[in-house]
This record gives sequence, C-alpha cells and structure tokens, in this order.
Amino acid sequence: MAQLSVLTAIDEAFERMSDRRALTVLGGLVVVQALMLVGLQSQLEAQRAFIEDEELFVPGFETLPDEFPLAVDLSVGVATALWLAMLIAFVALSVVAFRVLSERAARTRGREDAADGEPVDGEPLLDPTSAEQPGWNDGLGRATLSAVAAAFGGSLLVGLGLALFVVPGLVVATALAFTHPYLATERVGPIDAARRSVELTRGSWLRVFTLLAVIVLSFLTVSSLGAVALAALESSPLAGELANVAFSSLAWLFALALLASGFDQLEARRAEEDEKWAGIDDELLP
Repeated sequence: MAQLSVLTAIDEAFERMSDRRALTVLGGLVVVQALMLVGLQSQLEAQRAFIEDEELFVPGFETLPDEFPLAVDLSVGVATALWLAMLIAFVALSVVAFRVLSERAARTRGREDAADGEPVDGEPLLDPTSAEQPGWNDGLGRATLSAVAAAFGGSLLVGLGLALFVVPGLVVATALAFTHPYLATERVGPIDAARRSVELTRGSWLRVFTLLAVIVLSFLTVSSLGAVALAALESSPLAGELANVAFSSLAWLFALALLASGFDQLEARRAEEDEKWAGIDDELLP
C-alpha cells in the first residue's frame, strides 16, 4: 500500500524542529519535565526523612543518592500530586507538540466545521482552505485523556507481546505506532485510533518498524548526552539535573518529529490512493 521513506523522515524531522513553534514547545517540555522531577525527588526525600525518623528499614532506599538537587520541602502527598499533574501536563504538551510538528494536523482537525462540502465518515478533510484552522488547544482535554488511556492499554499489549518471545510485542508496537498521531490530529477515541493505525501500517510494516527503531535509537543517543552532562557537572548537581532534563526534552521532541513525518508520508499516500479510486463502484475495486 503506502510507502514510507525513513531517510526523508529524518531530513524532515530536522527541518520541523527548526520551526519557532517547535522551539516554544521545547521550552514547555523542559519546564514540565523539570517540575515532574521536582515532584519525584521531593517525594523520595520526604519518604527518606520519614524512614529515618521512624528508624525503619525499606529495601532499596539505602541505594538512593545522598542528595536530590531538585527536591523541595513538600509532604509526600503534595509531591506526588505535583508529579501526577506534571505527568498529565507532559502528555497534553506532547499532543500539542505533534500538532505543531505534523503538516497534516492543521488541515485534518476541525473537519466537522468545514465551510463547504459534506464531511465523510472516517475520512479527514484534506483541503486546508475549506476548513477552519484549529487552535493548538482544540479539544486538548479529550485528546489528552484519550492519549493516557491509549498509552496504558498499548503498554499492556506490547508488554504482554514482549513476554511472549519478544516478536509479538514488536508486531503490536509497530501496528499501534500511529495511534497517538490520530488522537492528536482527529476527533477519535483510543480504540478507533488504534484501528486506523493498524490499517495505515498494513503493507508498510517493515518500513514502520525501521522508523520506530530509528526513533528509539535517536532518543537514546540524544538523551544520553544528558547523562554525560550530569556527570560532567558533578560539582554543580542542580545544573547537571537541568541539563539532563533539557536533553531529555530535546530527544522526545525529535522523536515526535520523526513520527510526525512518517505519519504525514503514509497519510499522503493513502489520500492519493483514495482519490485515485474515488467514484469507482466498490464492486470494481481490487
């Protein structure tokens, strides 16, 4: 069916990352991940203080570092609430990031508000001049909740597949690769998004798998620079932690840029094929 060029995805990812809006999103990711780390480290510090005061023994706590640079004086409950709030904010910001990075997002969402023409069930409006351009926060709450549900369900399926001799997990992960792109760009639920992802990857499984491998490798490569910075700034733990967060955010945004390019390529080819066979009786289709 549709074809995908991984090399094109890499080239386009760099180009999309240079967009001013992408840089703004990167700044947001850095702030959110830093606050998430504040919540996590504050929670661990509060738990450790409680354990030491009560003279308890909890396996694993003796291996924790002596100092948490980003920890602040918060109760366990408040620190946990902060971490959870920032986790949800991270998912929401990831949805926004994909909308910014995907060329298709601006012309597919808001399909139901088209000024001309009738919407077709399950099909996006591909003409950007005939639909209202959606804002970055259009339906963001619903998309975020759907993304959380999809991440939870997808992780269970992939984890189960990996436990069954690894290969089934890789197959599931590849088939569901574009679930989140559909959640970010269209008004669909997790199940429908997963179904459409499976349909989109059909016939291009090996190429999509290669793209995912490149995404994972690029993420590990860029984020490892954060570990290097953390070690290099050992004398200044706070600066090291912030540098680590910055590289982690950059790695995540570049991974989304790669995924967005691959998604756009496959959707463009799918739209071309749909247009090619438009108006032909279904019984005559191959």
